[in-house]
Amino acid sequence: MAEIVVEVGGVLHIGPPKTRASRRTVGLPRFVAEELADHLADPADPADPADPEAFVFTAPQGGPLRVTGFRARVWRPATRAAGLDGLRIHDLRHTAVALWIAAGANPKEVAARAGHASVSFTLDRYGHL
Repeated sequence: MAEIVVEVGGVLHIGPPKTRASRRTVGLPRFVAEELADHLADPADPADPADPEAFVFTAPQGGPLRVTGFRARVWRPATRAAGLDGLRIHDLRHTAVALWIAAGANPKEVAARAGHASVSFTLDRYGHL
């Protein structure tokens, strides 16, 4: 079963997703699945595809990837280089939902993909789009 890692006050907590709607299958385009397979097959990477308990993305020395470290080492330099300084990681989620809505996706499908517990939450949050 999938688990999440949450950092609270500098302490990592590993456990199940917070809602039933958060437990879902997420479809990936083939090219993303292929990149993920390559990543997991890389012997230089600490992620071990043979270990079902292993993290897919790890900190430089192994173990869970901390958001604060990822933001400082990877995210901020990349967004600055792309001219997108200030873009937050969570903004990608909002963009994805907005694009699904713009493409005419069914609100129930959008809610399921986003892991929202109800269609009404999705419509309340994104109905203006």
